[in-house]
This record gives sequence, structure tokens and C-alpha cells, in this order.
Amino acid sequence: MKKLLLPKLSLALLGFLVLSMSSCTSSESSSSQSGPVAKTYKAVAAGDKHMLAITSSGELYTWGNSDAGQTGLNLMGTDYNLPQKLGADTDWKSVYANANQSFAIKNDGTLWAWGDNQSKQLGINGVNHLMIPTKINNDTDWILVAPGVDFTLAIKQNGTLWAWGNNANGQLGIGNFTAQDTPTQVGTDTDWKFVSAGTTHTMAIKNNNTLWAWGDNSVNAFGNGNAFSSEVPGQVGTDTWKTVAAGNSFSMGIKTDGTLWGTGKNNYGQCGNQNALVLYTFFQIGTDTWKDVRSCDFHSMGISAAGFCYTWGNNTFGCLGNNTTNVTYRPTAIYTGFPADQAWFAGVSKNSSFYVTLNSGHYLLVAGSNDKGQLGTGNNNDTSKFVRTAN
Repeated sequence: MKKLLLPKLSLALLGFLVLSMSSCTSSESSSSQSGPVAKTYKAVAAGDKHMLAITSSGELYTWGNSDAGQTGLNLMGTDYNLPQKLGADTDWKSVYANANQSFAIKNDGTLWAWGDNQSKQLGINGVNHLMIPTKINNDTDWILVAPGVDFTLAIKQNGTLWAWGNNANGQLGIGNFTAQDTPTQVGTDTDWKFVSAGTTHTMAIKNNNTLWAWGDNSVNAFGNGNAFSSEVPGQVGTDTWKTVAAGNSFSMGIKTDGTLWGTGKNNYGQCGNQNALVLYTFFQIGTDTWKDVRSCDFHSMGISAAGFCYTWGNNTFGCLGNNTTNVTYRPTAIYTGFPADQAWFAGVSKNSSFYVTLNSGHYLLVAGSNDKGQLGTGNNNDTSKFVRTAN
């Protein structure tokens, strides 16, 4: 494996403000984390070992591992531990990632993909890997993408839901278990609002804020009180929901009243409950109110209504960013070394977490595994506390 340690970028490229997926007030410290003004980003996404970010001017940057072409830099087997500009286009709008695949939507509503396509999770038939951003069909109305481990869901402007990739557990929601090489519509409904793809199941919210689930439910990830899986969307109760996050056989969600709930596999406390290995229905986590929640594999990250970041679950490589590597069974405030930071948005990947500060500074802060340079800190050292991505 070739590792590429790159020189620092020119001052003309420096500066950071960031925005997440479908994921803080801070004054800059005078410690070792101080330095030149960072890039100003408007969108960020993380896969297992790579990250993507769009600047406020619409440029796309990428870093980390490229074994499957997921950085889009037309190279395989090279790691980048500093942000690299991807092409010359300046019309990128949003980015999404999971595992070894990447997606982005442009201002014109076109959808682009690159990276691992062995399960056809990129929605483009005929190739196992894509080394550069490649347009998925000619549609111009994509608004949201939810990449799973090896399958993908997406929503169009007209509220229709589309799916492609692996379907061994019915996670595409199309009424069968047949994998799809290209985007295939899920039913005929036109009122889908939000969707989140986990490892083998999918969670979604409609315009009326009802919650829906499909795919693998063997460990109660749906939160509907049974362990029956489904290859079509099914409504979960009658409560109304603000957002939902699908992980590895578990789900987290925030109801419209701001309360936080978890269901499914909880062996690392990833549901935020310290008393059970499995939660069979959605269980309320504390009494606080929340703004956002993200889940991936075996840990979760949330932003409280006050704007502060909390993490919980498995803490391998220090991905919870709480300055330890101990499993945490309840939402725990993160450690940054900065004054109290409020988050603009946050996100998680398999063994890392990130968030962007809201006001002064707009820093991109990262924590966790960094063996492929996926934190973008200019080195390959893991970190158990949140630090700034390098300039």
C-alpha cells in the first residue's frame, strides 16, 4: 500500500465551515490546534476510511483511502491524509458516503457516484469500481441520497423513493429480494421526506412525519415490537418523527417533540441504553430534547436542542471523541479542548465521528480511526478527542 504524505496546501486554499449529510460556537484556542484560517465547507460526508467535503464556493475535496476508487482521484492503492481537490467543477451541492462508495448531487440536480460498485450500490451497471465521479442516468431531480453498506436509497423532488444495490434482506423495499443494478422506484408513493440506510435495513419518514421500516428486523431494528423482517415499507406505530438514523441492526430516532429514542441491537450501548443487550421497541433515552442524531455500525452521535454534541456506543479507536477508548452506554458530552462548542451538523462512519462548529471558526472536527488518513489531519494517528482537520 502506497501512502502519500502531501505538502501543506497554499494559503489561498485554506479555511473551514462545514455541513453534513442526510450530519458550534467556538473561539479558536491558542493551543497547538490554532493556525491559519481553514477551508470553508458547506457539506461533509464520511465512509469507512475516507471523507468528502464541498466548499462554500462549490468545490469538492476528498481524502483518506482509495483502494476502491472512493476518493474519486482516479487512483487505487493510495492514501491521502490531507484534503485533495477533486476536479475543477464548482457546482457541487451535497455529498454522501458509506463503506467504500461516494455520492454527490450537483446544483442542477444530477446525481454522481464513484468507488466500490461490486454490489451495484452505485447504480451504474457493468463495472465493479468507478475511479472518478460518474453521472447516474440523466435525471435532474435528485435531492437526497442514503448510502447503506452495499445498497443505496434516494429521494427525488417529487417525493418518490428509489433504491438499488444488494437486496438479500429486502432492504430495497421493492417487494422481493432481487438486487438492482440501477435506480428502481420503491412503490408508487410520492410523499417520502427522509430516508436512512443501515447495514441491512432501511428507515424512512413521510411528509406526515410517520415512520416506516423494511429489510432485516431479526434484532428488532424496526422498533415495532416483533422480529419479522419485510421486503416492503411498513409503518412503525402512529407517533410522529423528526428524523431517524439506521445503524447495524439498530435504529435511533427523534420524535417531533424532540425526544430521543433507540431500538434494536445494543451490545455496545449504541442505542443509548445501559440496561439491555436488545431493545425490542423504541425506548426513550433520557428526558432531554434533541436536534439531530446519526448512527453507523456500533455507535451514535447526537446534537442536543442546545446545539451540543454527544456520542455513545462502541469506542474503538476513540471514535466517540470523549478522550477515552471506553464503551459508553449513555449519551456523553464530547471532548474537544475548545471552549464549549455548538454544532452546525454532525456525522459518523464505521470507526470515526465528525462535526462542524456553528459560529466563530466553523471548524471541521474529527475523532477516531485514522490508519488511512481519513481524518485529514496530515498524519495517520488515531485520536480519542476531537481535533481539527488539517489546513
